[in-house]
Parts: sequence; C-alpha cells; structure tokens
Amino acid sequence: MGGEIMAVAMVMAAENAVALRCVGEFGELDDAELVAAVSAAHRQAARAQARELEAIAELRRRRIAAEADGDPDYRVLTAHESVVEEIAVALAVTGNAAATLVHVAERLSTDLPATGEALAAGRIDLAKARVICDLSDDLPDGIAERAEAAVLDKAAEQTTGQLRRRLKRIIGRLAPMPRGSGLATPFRDGGWRSGRPVRASGTCPCWTCPPRTPTPSSTRSRPPREVSRATATTGPWT
Repeated sequence: MGGEIMAVAMVMAAENAVALRCVGEFGELDDAELVAAVSAAHRQAARAQARELEAIAELRRRRIAAEADGDPDYRVLTAHESVVEEIAVALAVTGNAAATLVHVAERLSTDLPATGEALAAGRIDLAKARVICDLSDDLPDGIAERAEAAVLDKAAEQTTGQLRRRLKRIIGRLAPMPRGSGLATPFRDGGWRSGRPVRASGTCPCWTCPPRTPTPSSTRSRPPREVSRATATTGPWT
C-alpha cells in the first residue's frame, strides 16, 4: 500500500514538473511534449474535480447533520436544497448543474468510493465518473459495487461511449430483468436500469417522457385524405 502511494506521488510530482515547465513555453516544445502536457493537465484537472466533489460531499454531510439535530439556525430549505443552492451560487451555475454535482459527490463518497479514488488519482475524468454514477444509480444492493469493480480496470483506456456500452453489458449480466415483470428493457443486450420501469409500448426509455399514444388501427391504413376527413369529424387522437 505504501509503495502504491509513493508511486502515485512520484507520478504527480513528475506531472507537476511537466506542467510548470510548459507554462508559457509551449512554443519551445515538440509535438510529443505538447501531447504529454495535454495529458498531464487533463489528469490534474480530474484531481481538482475530485477535490471539488469531496468538498461538496462534506458540505452535504454537514447540512444533513444540522437538519437532523434541529439546528435553529438552519434554513427553511431542506438539507439537499440548501446544498444545491449554495453550490449554484458559489460556482455561478444553474440549479440543475449544481444538483448534478451534489448527486455525483454523494455517490462517489458513499456507493462508489473506488470511482472517487480513480478520479482523485487522475485515472478517469469527471465525464467517465458521471457515466458510472448514472448507469449504476438505484441498482439493487451489491450490484453497483460489482459493476464498478468490473469496469474500472479498463476505464482509463476507454472513451465515455465505450465505457457506457461496457457498463450496460455488465449490468445486464449482473442484474437481468426479472421474468414476468411485464417491463421492457432500455438496453438491447437485455439489461435493465435499476428496476426502473420502462414502457413496453413506448419508444423512449426515459421514464419522465409521456407515453406515445399508438395510432388507432381504424386510421392506420387509410389514405391521407380519409385520415384527415376522419380527424375533422371525430377530433384528433390524444
């Protein structure tokens, strides 16, 4: 364990040296050194984002503790709402963006600690961490951890699209949709996302979208003029 920490520290020191050397000197670097500088800066950004999420998670814990203790100075907002508002103001982002950061911070600090460690080490970036958080959200107990462990070994070498497809396949194997549930699956490979129902008759896997009303068989095969005439007399289908 100590050897791994020392190795990570040495890599970070080397990358910091590269970044400092490159500041204001990009014109003096060759192509290979420029690419190395880009990679080093990207890993440093991932580490900074990990620290940001750790701070958000700590702020969330404090607000929840204050709410549970009935702190008289606590605001009218709930603990979660308070954190979202504070982050939105501090970072000058929308409420939705702040809520996403709070959610990812909470997941990495509780359900997905290995993903948080990979982000803090610079092995993955925030985009990949969000993929893991989104697809493993609300999975049955133990499935999220097993899926996380299965994808992190190659996540550093994959794009977000490749990571998403691989994670979907793994979740499909670890948590197949129960037979006889009457629910369709959002994944072509037979997986299901967190037991969240998906409309068998709809075409959109998003549970927030309204179901698409099928075209009545009485008008489906009619010529366009007859369909228009029928609609005019009976009203539009809703």
